Amino acid sequence: MNLDKKAMIAISSDLERLRSRAQSVVHDIEYFQMWDAHNPNSQRSYDNESMLYASLDKCLIELSSRLVVYADALDMPNLAKQVLIWQKRWSKEALRALDVWRSSDESGLYSPPLDELSPFIRALLHLARTENAELSELLTIESKERLRHCLESIPVMCRKLKMNPSSEKNVQDILDILLGAAFQDYTRRVQISKPLVNFKPDGGIESLNIAIECKFIDSEKELKTALRGIHEDISGYSGSKDWTEFWTLIYMTEPFETEKAFTAALDKSESAEAWKHVLVVGPGGRSQ
Repeated sequence: MNLDKKAMIAISSDLERLRSRAQSVVHDIEYFQMWDAHNPNSQRSYDNESMLYASLDKCLIELSSRLVVYADALDMPNLAKQVLIWQKRWSKEALRALDVWRSSDESGLYSPPLDELSPFIRALLHLARTENAELSELLTIESKERLRHCLESIPVMCRKLKMNPSSEKNVQDILDILLGAAFQDYTRRVQISKPLVNFKPDGGIESLNIAIECKFIDSEKELKTALRGIHEDISGYSGSKDWTEFWTLIYMTEPFETEKAFTAALDKSESAEAWKHVLVVGPGGRSQ
């Protein structure tokens, strides 16, 4: 079936919305667990968390049902068949299950059924966007605007979590929750291989080919150190085929510098045109 541009936009937007909603539920549950870890003596109602677990299966059922309908509309019978097999394999109760992924220094929650469904979603989105280059460009612009909004929201999230960051790791934890909820393909497992050395950004969004660095600054001296470090990153990260754009979140405990001035200080670096820098000011400070 040949669909017009409006129909393709509607399909892509709907799938992105449903996928993000399911991922958001997973990260909301992770939020509750982080809250408990940072507030061990606090009492809270577990009704909301229970409702989140219950809503996860509803999100996944709706997402898979739409996938079947859209696959049929786009004349992709094999994809529709695979999604139907997925539906039979995952019972309603099993759809609520979460698991933990771990690396040598990080961990986080993920949904195995959503993880298994994701390649089907990417395949359908790829077809829709390939047939409409203008649609792909519009979605990329919207996604980058959403990324900037998430980065600028980090201080607000810290306040809501009652966190006073004392290190990049503390800020990274909040960043992971926000970007994991906003982007289904956000990953903390990013590596840029170069001769003799491997660079490891703090995260990345695969569909946008964007890698993300996080800096924590608590003094003017640390600001200068961060500038030197980003200069090195700009040189080291360039040339990657998988990661072609780079964003830096600079979390400051005081307004040590403006975003415009910070960016200007790095503009003369080689490959600087591939970098964007977002400065935010929030609570916290280095532990004495």
